[in-house]
Amino acid sequence: MPGFAQPQSGVHGEYDPETEIVTDENGYCYKYVEGLKLELCAGGRYSGTVQLPGSLIVGGKEIEVAGIGANAFRDNKAVTEVTWNRDTQYVGPSAFYRSGMYYYWEGRYGLPGYVYPSENYKLFVRQEEVPEWDRTTPLWMFFKHNYAPLTYLEDHLTDESLKWGYHPWLANDKGMQGLYYEMDVPANVKKDMFRGYEAMEVIGLAMDCKFAAFHRFPPFSRWKWGESEQSMSATLEKQMETRYGRTLTQSHYIGHLREEDGRVGIFEFEPKDGEAMIVIAWTQGGKVKATYVQTTNVNPEYGSTWNVDDDGSYGIPELLCIAFDLHDNVILWFNHSAPESKNIFGLRQQGDQLQLFGEEQWYVYVD
Repeated sequence: MPGFAQPQSGVHGEYDPETEIVTDENGYCYKYVEGLKLELCAGGRYSGTVQLPGSLIVGGKEIEVAGIGANAFRDNKAVTEVTWNRDTQYVGPSAFYRSGMYYYWEGRYGLPGYVYPSENYKLFVRQEEVPEWDRTTPLWMFFKHNYAPLTYLEDHLTDESLKWGYHPWLANDKGMQGLYYEMDVPANVKKDMFRGYEAMEVIGLAMDCKFAAFHRFPPFSRWKWGESEQSMSATLEKQMETRYGRTLTQSHYIGHLREEDGRVGIFEFEPKDGEAMIVIAWTQGGKVKATYVQTTNVNPEYGSTWNVDDDGSYGIPELLCIAFDLHDNVILWFNHSAPESKNIFGLRQQGDQLQLFGEEQWYVYVD
């Protein structure tokens, strides 16, 4: 199992100027990253137990090994264990994806939690309890498929003198309750991550580095408020009517993978016997692969299941992130769902079903 180890220092490495890769005496490969540090990368001779060293001697100079890069052991079944120093080194997203290491979904690694940025994106606030011993665990913050490291700063989770709920302008001065983290990355990285979004529109996912390492996060595009709404295809709409024996009233495209097949949509059916029903669907190859069905008693004055507020405001769930497990089952995270008791939730594919998870701890209230 991947875990903690006191890394060996002073391992000798040799730099190849043509490939810009450093290779150490074990056949491991590294590339230079910001801060003149090294990061283990794909392409090395990796098998069995891989122990990340603390530093390398390159050209007579000792250089720190900061961590394991994204995709480092991806699809390498020969790697069965990886050890590193959790206090000083990180593990990049998808590093263990489809490797020879076993992943335990239940209990082994914490599920991702939601974080909200300050107005200047310097601080990120998490409003759920995290055990004291786990607060310094290295985290990756995902927004869509972009990611950056978070560093724990301090606890204001139960300070009743501070504001509860999400207030980006107060987060700048640590004026809202929560656990505070810092994203200490260059301004251009933040600009790329949040391009086109105001801070109040951003909800990210804070992931334990190991959770991120075992999953793949493909680039995707999503429907955003203000854009023209798009229906799912007529073929898919017909499939859904046939599957559930109900008349469809409308459908909405929510997001799709950019470089491969895969779409997320929501389908709303006519109320039947006073019950409204919507279905969130994961589709591939023009076919429905997995669905999540939600029913609710609906007030006849509302024209849509999603019109749940007193003012009749309209909202479609916003797709926050897409990930895949080692069996290529999709995992979806959403925000602004209805009914309003399910503002934030995740769906995990199990066969032809999308199963709800994490519902009890993920709820947002903005005062």
